[in-house]
Order: sequence, then C-alpha cells, then structure tokens
Amino acid sequence: MGLLFHRLRFWVERLLLRGTPYRLILFTLVTAFVALVGGLAVHATGAFDTLGGATWWAFLRLTDSGYLGDDQGTTRRGISVVVTVMGSVLFMGTLMAIMTQWLGETVERLERGETPLQREGHLLVVGWTNRTGAIVSELLLSEERTRRILHGGPGRRLHVVLLAEDFGPTLQAQIKRELGPLWDERRLTVRRGDRLVAADLERVCHLKAAGILLPGEDRDEAGEADRDTTTIKALLAISRRAQASNLPLPPLVAEIFDPRRADLARDAYAGPAVVLASDRLMGRVLAQAVRNPGLSEVLAELLTHGRGNELYQRPHHHMAGQRFDEACARHTGGVLIGLLVGLEGSRTAVLAPEQDRVITASDSLVVLAPQNDLVGDGDVVIPGDYTRPDRFPRHPETVAILGWNDSVPIVISELAEAAVSLGMPLRVIQAAPQSSAARRATIDAALAVVSADNPVELVLHSGEPTLPATIEAIDWRGVDRVLIVAGVRTDPGEETDARSIVAELLVRRALRDLARPPNVLIELTHNANASLYHGSATEVIVTPLLVSHVLGQVLLRPALDAVFAMLLSATGPTVALPDASDVGETTFGALAAELRARGDILLGVFLSAERGGLHLNPGNDMALNLGARDRLVVLSPSAERADAEPGDRVM
Repeated sequence: MGLLFHRLRFWVERLLLRGTPYRLILFTLVTAFVALVGGLAVHATGAFDTLGGATWWAFLRLTDSGYLGDDQGTTRRGISVVVTVMGSVLFMGTLMAIMTQWLGETVERLERGETPLQREGHLLVVGWTNRTGAIVSELLLSEERTRRILHGGPGRRLHVVLLAEDFGPTLQAQIKRELGPLWDERRLTVRRGDRLVAADLERVCHLKAAGILLPGEDRDEAGEADRDTTTIKALLAISRRAQASNLPLPPLVAEIFDPRRADLARDAYAGPAVVLASDRLMGRVLAQAVRNPGLSEVLAELLTHGRGNELYQRPHHHMAGQRFDEACARHTGGVLIGLLVGLEGSRTAVLAPEQDRVITASDSLVVLAPQNDLVGDGDVVIPGDYTRPDRFPRHPETVAILGWNDSVPIVISELAEAAVSLGMPLRVIQAAPQSSAARRATIDAALAVVSADNPVELVLHSGEPTLPATIEAIDWRGVDRVLIVAGVRTDPGEETDARSIVAELLVRRALRDLARPPNVLIELTHNANASLYHGSATEVIVTPLLVSHVLGQVLLRPALDAVFAMLLSATGPTVALPDASDVGETTFGALAAELRARGDILLGVFLSAERGGLHLNPGNDMALNLGARDRLVVLSPSAERADAEPGDRVM
C-alpha cells in the first residue's frame, strides 16, 4: 500500500511540473472524482433515479454555492454542504492558484524579452556592457537617415534593438535610468539572449538588421586571455549562419580589446566590418590628451551627438577641380578639415592636406559641423592682417604615468613615436604595484615597434599610487605632464575610480610647492565621477564613454573610422591648442583664413572658463577679443612645422 501511494505521489508530482495544461487536467480529474463521489452519496439516499442525474446535481453544487438553499432534508443538505465546501476549495483555491501562477509565468516570460521579433532595417546592439547605455544613446540621438543604413530612405524612423543576456526587470530599470528621456519603447526594443546562441540571434532578426554593433564584454566578466574570444566566436557564428541561410551579411562594427587580434576578428566576419581595438583607441586618446592639455573636452564634443559639433562625410561633386583652400574659403556652416579619398569601403583620410591639393570627383569632404545639412557654400572670407600664433604647446619631455592597465604601453609608444618624429627626448616615470620586470618587458615590446633603439628613458617605481610613500618617492621636478590611468580594468568601475581619485589628491599635494606645476590628466571609467572635477585644474577624460561614442558613430558613418584613426595617430595631423594672447581683436573667419594660408585649419577657440569655455565652429562672423588665458583649437597638418622655431614646434 505504501509503495502504491509513493508511485501515485510521484506521478502527480511529474504531472504538475509539466506546466499549466497538465495542472488543469489534474484539476479536472479531481473535480470529476469529487462530483462522482458526491453523486454516489446522494444517489444512495434515493433522491435521484439515475447516477448521472445525481452526479450532475453534485457538479452544480461544486461549481456554484447558490444551489445550497434548494435542497430539502437533513441528509441531502449535509451532502450538499460537504460538496459545496469541496467546490470552494477546488474552484476558489486550486483553480485560482493555477491561473494566477500561469499568469505570473506568462508575464515573467514576456518581461524576459524572449518573444521573437518580426522586424528588418533596425540597428542591432549585441550585449549589455558598461558602455552599451552610451552607445544606445548615441544611436537614438543621431539624425543619420541614409538609405544605405536604414534600408528605407529618409522617411524611415531609426529603431534600435538590444540583445542582453541577463535582461529582466532589474536590467530594464537600469536601461531606463541610463537613457533617461531617450527611453522610448517605440524606438528601442530589448530582447533576452546570448551572442553565442544562434536561436537568440535569430530572435532579434540579426541578418535582417541594417547594421550590427558588437561591443566587447566587460572585463570583470571574462578573463584577460578570453575577453576577445567570445566576440570573435560570435562574428564567426553570424557569418556561418548567413552562409547557411544564403542571406547577405549586414554591416558590422565590433570592439576588440587586444589590437593583435583585430585582423583575426576581421577574417572571422565575411561581410563589411569595422573592427575597433579599444585598448589602442584609449591609448591613443590618452597620449593625445597628454600632448595637448585641454584636448579631452574637444574630443568629447566631436564624439558626442547633440553636444555641439560632429564630423561628417559630405560628397561635393560640384567642387571637383577646385583647390582645397578655395573649397575651405567658400564653406559656410562648417569647417572643412580634410578629404576621404579612394573607393567606397576602403577610403583613407587626408586631414589638413596641402592647400593647393585639387579635389577630385571621387573625393568626399570631412566637415566639422553641428548638422550635416547646415553645411553650404558662401562668400570667400578675406584674411586679416594678424600675427600667426607661434606659442604651440611643447611636446612633453618628462611624463609621469601613475597606475597600470593595458593601454599604458600604447600610451608610452605613442608618445615615443611622436618624440622620435620630432627628434626630442622622452623620459617616462611609471609607478604601479605590478612587477617592474613585467612592466618593463611589456613596454619594451611596445616600443620595439616604434624604433629599433629604445627612444625612452624609463624610470619605474613599484608601489600603489594611492599610498603617500609611492608619490613621495617620485622626483616631480622637471615633470611636464602627469597621467593617472584607471588602474586594471578588471576591477569594479567605482573602485577603480576611487583609486584614481585618491591618487590625484596625493599628486596635487606633492605638486603644491612647485613654482610651475605640470598639467594633470586623470582617466575615469564612470561619467558620474567627472562632476567631482568641475572647476578644477585637473583635466578629466572618461575613456569608456569616448569609446562608446566612437562605436556608435562608426556604425552610422563607417568612413569615420579612417578619420578617427588619422586624427589620433602619433605622427599625423594633430589638434593643438596654442596660446592666443597675441591674436588680439579679429573675427573667426578672418583668423581662420590667415591660418589656412599658413597651412593650419582653425577649428574653434577655447576661451577661459568665465568667458564660455570651448567654442568649436562658432561661425565666421564671431568677433574675437582673445586674452592671455584664451587658446585656439587648431588642426596642424603634421607633427613638425618647418616655419616654427625649435622651441615652438607643434607635437
């Protein structure tokens, strides 16, 4: 008997675990059994001629307690009460519990975002990372409406689809918080899934997307050796799925951390792809910001949609045959900074080209403007009679770098490459808790690409930059720039920023007795922490945020990949911020025309904080009265100027 009971119990358990339909079947069987038992009991009293009629009487009282007052006789009423109470338990308890549980499971399944999409022409972002919020914001803010991107013409509205592995109510709340007023369910759809699972990718119609963006995984979720492998595997899986379905692959932008794996990632994807090595990108951004104090704010505006001016690619067939300086003089609404030359898909950027370069019909213009449709042609601006500013920032000869991450060797190699091109010495003081031997080997390997002979005098200190003893051990005399990097990026972001902030406070205390303290640049990983330095002399750069903006812009305008690569290279054209105290009174257009005649391109002015700060592309009619604390924002054509004095060379 006990064995039979356990078998029955096991059978009921398995039936209940099969889901709501089987629970309803079990509920129906139990209800029928109670009705039959009640029918047998009342039939035994002789009140009904047939068992069927008695069973129907019992079923009515199981399902509706209103029949209770119709019964006569003590025995019949007693049976009716028992059956009615059983019905209340079954219908008001069991049935409601089953339906409530089913409804909860349905809502939970819908909240997980597992319903397949039926959409095409959307922009797909695969994976939620600490950069995805900024990427989605960049896409939603963009005004790009090209046929090539959206597969539907200017009238089609941009729609972003996000595939997140751990999507649920908690992540949805986080996404809403990060996007703020940009959150719009009509323009953004979030689905749950893994980038490595084919069924999850099909759920978001990945092969019907207008473009795919594949950010790298957060570094605290993958080991250092494996952080790029999942991205490369995802690229290969998407390619194989497209080949099996005989469908074309959409354009794709992928983030790879290790630049040595960038070519491998390109080979894994058979369609049009741009692979951005974020370690190299962040290293170049930091190196340029070290060489040019104030550049971080310029880059933030260039790379952030809606903040001011952006870079655009603009075809200008009617300008074919014109010289570059003539095209610059006639451009209104934007600043013409260079050309994209070559065939579509393999274009190269030529920034700040020779003024007598002739524009061909296949060239596209690279324009700095608030909106692409605001750029037009106008009257030629006559240059004024003003002295060209020669107080360009010197290339730093001694740089102190505190902390360690994968971008540090790239920063040092970029600084070394610029120093070699200028024929200048470079001394780097590097302090971090990691082994000095391991750091030296990594840095030497990066420098070997720059020059066969090590061009850098490297001074290594072992110690945590958050400890006073480490900072006090450094000789700060003669240091031109200080860079505080964000530490090993496998650490939690807030903890990394906390260490950087403490290190900055210690550095400021160590520099307070110097007559001319060096510029200090701090790298942060969370944009919210940048507010701690508003009004401070310390320059802040949030590299993950800049990488997010680059990924979003390159997805919409792939040709900008070549522009950013050239703009951030060590020996190519560089954005400098020279002193403007000798300029005096003029207009932006007249000053731009004069600098253009000397080979430079004026992008804007960087006024003192009380006078408004940075103004890129302010318009030719803007009156300027520049003082001692004001600077120009100039795109210089090379790292070295033939007409500059040795002490006044641009980086």
